[in-house]
Amino acid sequence: MTTTITKATKAKATKATKATKATKATKALPEPVFDNIASLAPAHDEIVRMIRFGYILVEEATDLHNIKHKVTGERVLEDKRRVVPTIQTKGKRSRCYAWFSDPQAGQPHGWESREGESLQEMAFSAEDLHCPGVEMTARAIHEVVHKWCKALGVKDTALSGRHNMDYAKYARYLGLDVAPATDAYGHGYTSASKELTERIEKEFQPDITKLDFKRTTRAGRSKAKKERRFICSEECAPVYIKTDKKMFGGKCYQCGRNYKEA
Repeated sequence: MTTTITKATKAKATKATKATKATKATKALPEPVFDNIASLAPAHDEIVRMIRFGYILVEEATDLHNIKHKVTGERVLEDKRRVVPTIQTKGKRSRCYAWFSDPQAGQPHGWESREGESLQEMAFSAEDLHCPGVEMTARAIHEVVHKWCKALGVKDTALSGRHNMDYAKYARYLGLDVAPATDAYGHGYTSASKELTERIEKEFQPDITKLDFKRTTRAGRSKAKKERRFICSEECAPVYIKTDKKMFGGKCYQCGRNYKEA
């Protein structure tokens, strides 16, 4: 017996096959008996919301101050460079609560998509997530200023991390108070002004309950080098040195015996 397969039958079969594949791909895993995972997803989502609030401030400042690209003179209505917000350890960055990095500007850190797209990084210190909502939002706005300056062709920092007067100018546009430059960090010490604080509290309303966890670290072992002790005899005083790179030896000028490490 011969069966005639029509186009409609083929289409239905193809559609059913695709539906089966989609079902397999999205099949939910069985629920575990218990769930002991403390996810950082809520904290990350809240930080993303803070960044987007910073973008609103950028749009307002662009219109209010008629800000244009430093080189082309055109209004920058859309920053097409994508940024990856992360929560990570600050490592040896003892004074950093957050940082921004653009690999295309010669800065060390960035991200890359599977298609080869170069993305900027906006990182927040995992050790410093337990802070007031206004302060955390001001940190996000601080980093948004860096991204804004990059979009405008403004050099706002040196490679050393020193924040210059241009950074201070654009930070004030977004409502940040900028402390006077007193050290190598320049104009990098910022906080929310009174007006910005009111907007954050009333308009944005940060949810610090989502910033529930912070990373803790244990103090490492001291890197102080042990003293090395050399003696020649019981009558003479021992000699102590703190380096293992320099050789020590010879005879004691008092007793005439050779030194040896004890």
